[in-house]
Amino acid sequence: MIYLVADTETTDATDDRGVCEIGWVAIDEDWNILERVDSLIDPEKDISAAASGIHGLVNADVENSPTLKEFFTLDDPSCYGRRFTGPVTLIGHRIGFDRPAFGPYVDGEVFELDTLRYVRQIFPDMDNHQLSTCKYALNLPKDEGTAHRVMADVMVTYHLAKRVAQVMNMTLPELAKRFRVYYKKVDGQTATSYTMDHSAGSYVYDTQGRVRLYTRYGSGAPALAGDVKKLLAE
Repeated sequence: MIYLVADTETTDATDDRGVCEIGWVAIDEDWNILERVDSLIDPEKDISAAASGIHGLVNADVENSPTLKEFFTLDDPSCYGRRFTGPVTLIGHRIGFDRPAFGPYVDGEVFELDTLRYVRQIFPDMDNHQLSTCKYALNLPKDEGTAHRVMADVMVTYHLAKRVAQVMNMTLPELAKRFRVYYKKVDGQTATSYTMDHSAGSYVYDTQGRVRLYTRYGSGAPALAGDVKKLLAE
């Protein structure tokens, strides 16, 4: 299993957003950092003013950078130049937002470990559960660079995931299995086409932010209603 604490900065928050910065640290099961990678990326579209206001990047900053595809495929010093061989666990705060940048470049199974889900569960009284709030509320290391740039956010997420594991008395593999969100790229009939196999279900939280129920897609309304009624009766 490869564990990647990952983050991206993007042009906007739409479904067709482009990536303008990508980064990750690869870690082993004992939280040792094995690799540290970050790069500006040509998003092939303009960066919105709203996005620039968050991460500080503008079009001129990325105009000479590789595209995302080039970054993972070109044999060039400015590029990573290779794909990931799964299984891979992506670790991040709202990692579902960053997943589309990594998924197409993983051969094999991909799982998600979303620190936001854990923080909501074990620190329900925090002012909010944004990454920057977690950094100060939990007194995490604060010398990792500018907030909302990839490596700064990657390192805060790395320390946050470690803290969650300590509080829950879990190893990294145990933590990753608790919310077992899965997807896998499946090659299509042409060289440029593919589909995604993925888990499908919903987590039900109580008012304290604790996960109380996982319901699989297709289980039906009566089964879900029955489970929720049992929880409400507690």
